[in-house]
Amino acid sequence: MRRHVVLSLLVAAQLSLSAAPALAASPYGGPRPAGTDPYAYQDYMRSATFPPNDIGKDIWKYSSKSACNLYGPGDSHCTPQTKINENDPQELNGVTGASVDKAWERTTGRPDVVIANTDSGIMWDDRGAMEDLNNKVYLNAAELPEPNWGTRDPAHPYDRNGDGQFDMRDYCADWKTPATCGGQGDSRVIGKDLNNNGLIDPEDLIFLFSNGTDDGGDGYVDNIAGWDFYNQDNDPFDSYHYGHGTGEARDSNAEANNGVGQAGTCPDCRIMPIRVGDSFVADVNSFAQGMVFATDTGASLVQSALGTLNNSRFAQEAIDYGYRHGVALIASAADESAAHHNQPSALEHASVLNAVGEPQTATTGAPGNTGSSTGSYLQVRGCTNVGAYITASVPANSCSSEAVGRSSGMAGLAYAAARNSVARGKLADYGQLDG
Repeated sequence: MRRHVVLSLLVAAQLSLSAAPALAASPYGGPRPAGTDPYAYQDYMRSATFPPNDIGKDIWKYSSKSACNLYGPGDSHCTPQTKINENDPQELNGVTGASVDKAWERTTGRPDVVIANTDSGIMWDDRGAMEDLNNKVYLNAAELPEPNWGTRDPAHPYDRNGDGQFDMRDYCADWKTPATCGGQGDSRVIGKDLNNNGLIDPEDLIFLFSNGTDDGGDGYVDNIAGWDFYNQDNDPFDSYHYGHGTGEARDSNAEANNGVGQAGTCPDCRIMPIRVGDSFVADVNSFAQGMVFATDTGASLVQSALGTLNNSRFAQEAIDYGYRHGVALIASAADESAAHHNQPSALEHASVLNAVGEPQTATTGAPGNTGSSTGSYLQVRGCTNVGAYITASVPANSCSSEAVGRSSGMAGLAYAAARNSVARGKLADYGQLDG
């Protein structure tokens, strides 16, 4: 596995194109410097501070330090072997994680980088999850009315709070107080917590503003916040409460430094929930429909931590269609502790991820493990699949699914860095892709 490309190196190489001094105090939450154009994301969406206050035990996955440097020489993670590995280039000098902390110094993402999550949907009624994701869900302005409060900027009529982004706060400034929206919000939305989760959230907008008309002209009626190809409707709600898609969204996109939940690897990117099954197992043709939808409706990449029951020509053609339009597929190696292929990940043009990470021993606190350890943070996780078809190995605890979530956010950072370089005139936009 040491011969595999480690995603941190790919991200670091791409992000080095746009190195600049950090301005924001934290990802999503640091003050934008006075006079900065809120749409010049390259000028302020980055962070000098690490770690954020909601990263918790995930810190090692994001770190560019060795275990002894990260936790301190007296910590149980700093074993004699991990200390030795600090001088071993085969062990990447003992670095524990994917160096996301360094990536964030360059960019924390951009709201115009949209990650389409093809999975079990999203649990709108999970308040804890939505406190991390409410501002992160991609909203399709073409299917929504303009917010009716605040000052209308003709150039950006949906951005009513003037922060350079179109999200739930443009309909309800304080969506945690649905009865009043904190005194600033759309009169049609205030008090309309229609799913009774204590928040004004994207599903409330789906309930309020679905009108049965394809206002966006893209072939999908009322695709306000993603789509459901399992039930064939416009609400990607995880009605079975399986939770996998919600967890995936948090791994890649959860708001950082908000004091709750966790931090996604691309906290300033957007998530587009696309439901393709009732768990992480799906029909491949539902996945393929999701891939086409994501490509046609503005996604930058597709996050697919699933396996399918079958394979079809349509699946390969859908992936090819995305590839020709610059939409990457980040896919799962699967979690059977085996070397077999997983569909649709094994198809051409998919980037296949598995998990490496924290040494699984009693001394490191990894649950259910005892015994000695090599101290290697490149150790393959117990349930993740392996094989020569793996594109990259990513720091994670929860095997390939988490690896896909984390790495989708990292890929989002690379997309953001490229767009920042285009904005700075350092990189030319290729324009219309032709394959």
